[in-house]
Amino acid sequence: MKYEKGSEWRKWDLHVHTPESEGFTGDWEQFKEQLKQADCDVIGINDYFSVAGYKTVQNEIATGTLDIGEKFILPVVEMRMTNSVQKKTNTKGVTHFNFHIIFNPELSTDDIENFIKSLKSEGTTISSDYGDKKKLKSKKVSFFDVLSSLNDNSRFKNKFLIWLPYDEYGGIDEIDPNSDAWMKGEFIRKSDILGSSNKEQIDFFLWNPQLKPDGTPKFTAQKFEQLLKQRKPCIKGSDSHKHNYPVGKLQDKDSNPVEKFCWIKADPTFEGLKQIIYEPEERVFIGEKPPILSKVENNKTNYIKFLKIDQASANHSGDIWFKDISIPFNNELIAIIGNKGSGKSGIADILGLVGDTH
Repeated sequence: MKYEKGSEWRKWDLHVHTPESEGFTGDWEQFKEQLKQADCDVIGINDYFSVAGYKTVQNEIATGTLDIGEKFILPVVEMRMTNSVQKKTNTKGVTHFNFHIIFNPELSTDDIENFIKSLKSEGTTISSDYGDKKKLKSKKVSFFDVLSSLNDNSRFKNKFLIWLPYDEYGGIDEIDPNSDAWMKGEFIRKSDILGSSNKEQIDFFLWNPQLKPDGTPKFTAQKFEQLLKQRKPCIKGSDSHKHNYPVGKLQDKDSNPVEKFCWIKADPTFEGLKQIIYEPEERVFIGEKPPILSKVENNKTNYIKFLKIDQASANHSGDIWFKDISIPFNNELIAIIGNKGSGKSGIADILGLVGDTH
């Protein structure tokens, strides 16, 4: 599908479990209905150490037994680390952390599945228990070994992203910085995306520091670069485990749906998602609605939806220049580009004329 308007704000939910995840309540028919009703444009099918659920969804779509309209589906896999560290809330115990791998759907599902099966957990490969979703939920792998294996495999080069929960379930915020500061920093530096909807945390990962009482920033840009390597985008998913959960909506602290969404300004594709890594501050919004969308809704006459141009019926030149042209307009940045004589000034003049600003 071609996206002619450029990057647009869309709702993304990349943490949706299927009946292939242990603990999911509901069957496949109920889950299919849940996907149809989902209030989002992009859905990440996200199960524990498995793409079996993703494979089923893709097969249902291909055979015509599941119609989700123009929603885009991404394969995501949730894993738990063997890496254990001191919890800052419990100095007597250790905890394990989760991470997600977002794969490019252009990859063969069999290749993703074979990669997962090849991973070692507690001395054995995951392939021995791949069909047992209860055992898969309790598997643990080395975060750094998984990352190394992905980077060393040419099939996966530039075709995956690491999403690391921060101040959410299984998140590394629990790591005690006094005892494991280096490990915490390495997890962050090796990740592409972090999981948080907390404004304070989002600002921190965007290098927008809090101020000291004297008005100076707590962290300098040099310190941020040392800690984080680069600015990091934060996203959030519903972590839906129930067939009746409204996919797309985020949860509150009691796991109830709220009118908050993860909005991403990009084409609904894997390559679109990658843009948030390069422009994290401009392309992610977590809340009810990005301000620009509310602004457009409240000032519709100030925005152009599209420009349609056609030749007058009296024209007999045979020239096809500007014949039956329809150009959709983005609500935000627009640039008119083209070769010399291709009509750039003509479009600007027409806009000025019909907008009475010529």
